[in-house]
Amino acid sequence: MDATNPPWGIQWAEPADGALSGRYVAVEPDGSPLRPSRLNEMFEHYTKATGLPRIRLHDLRHSAISYLLEQGVPVPTVAAFAGHDPAMTLRVYSHASDAGLKAAAEHFSALRRGRL
Repeated sequence: MDATNPPWGIQWAEPADGALSGRYVAVEPDGSPLRPSRLNEMFEHYTKATGLPRIRLHDLRHSAISYLLEQGVPVPTVAAFAGHDPAMTLRVYSHASDAGLKAAAEHFSALRRGRL
């Protein structure tokens, strides 16, 4: 085992023709695709080993997508990143936050003041 072939898979290499379909990013040491349950096991092992709070890998994905939306990354971009339709991305991952609600109220207040 070395830096180019860590225990969780092979190093990613861009194909010369740029085609990415049919390529696996995460594989077993023998090159076979990682099962989703194996990814969960590995994530749980590393979070426990580092003393991080227990969180499911899926919850981390949800947080990452929600964060991108909160940071103003365009919905179609986040949807493509997540492999979702934009409508589903908004329905599942966007949340009304206190800061967002306050900002919306301030915008309407400024609009009202400007028209009076």
